[in-house]
Amino acid sequence: MQSLFVAPSGVSSPPPNRRAGRRSVRLVMLLVVAFVIGNAVGSVRGLTAVRQASEAFETLSEAVARLRQENGGLRVKARQLREDSNVIEDLARQELGLIRPGEKVFILSDQPPGDTAPAPAGP
Repeated sequence: MQSLFVAPSGVSSPPPNRRAGRRSVRLVMLLVVAFVIGNAVGSVRGLTAVRQASEAFETLSEAVARLRQENGGLRVKARQLREDSNVIEDLARQELGLIRPGEKVFILSDQPPGDTAPAPAGP
């Protein structure tokens, strides 16, 4: 069987098998380069996502630690309110202004005696 391809005189063309091999090598190289580029782009996105997740984890860990400390303080206060009647009484006196029966209340003022009404506002 004769080849249809005629090479110029003095120049030999590679056999068809060799051309197919070169194409395969080029295709494999192209696929490898595409894979490396895709992996590099994907890993940059992956690293960014990991960094963001790490920062979120740190922030949430700090919040959890702060809330656990606050929760511990609230447990102590709740136990005191359940078990110690003096704590309840002190709280009622401070926040609600309550007094015991028979106690006298003295209201002290910074205003001089005789000056009980506030001064009228000017025109």
